[in-house]
Amino acid sequence: MKSLYEKLNALSANYADTKKCMENQNSETGFEQNEDLGMTANRLAAIILAAGTSSRMGAFKPLLPMGHTTVIGRTVCFFQKGGIREIRVVIGHNALEMRRALEGSDVQIVENPEYLRGMFSSVRVGVRALDSGGTDAFFVTPADICLIRPLTIRMLAAAYEKYPGNILHPCFDGKRGH
Repeated sequence: MKSLYEKLNALSANYADTKKCMENQNSETGFEQNEDLGMTANRLAAIILAAGTSSRMGAFKPLLPMGHTTVIGRTVCFFQKGGIREIRVVIGHNALEMRRALEGSDVQIVENPEYLRGMFSSVRVGVRALDSGGTDAFFVTPADICLIRPLTIRMLAAAYEKYPGNILHPCFDGKRGH
């Protein structure tokens, strides 16, 4: 008898191709067409934190199915559709499965050998992996915050142009988001 984890991983293997995600998404599903952000996109990066154990969930969240892809596939996809070219995914727990799931997705995988020390250890590893000469600012998000629209990424990039050097966060209805 397969465990829930094994069943979810087997199911997730069918959805792991993020390129397929990008081909299958459109504005009806929340993904608008990728717009050129010009020089801004070249200076912005994304760090996606996917190293944890998902201990409270009981299943490994990044590889759970989400539409035509996985949770991590969708998170990568919204940054790509939002115009961010430099994407770092920090992995740790289930590193081999994560490498397989991200294969061909045009991201840099960065492994955090100390992921059990907590999320901030992954933030540090991700920041160290950025191109220090070409990155002015970066987004950081846990892998399981996967329902952000690419428009939100583009709006935050535009806000960065207006307020460089500040820490920015999205707001909806006057309330702060992640």
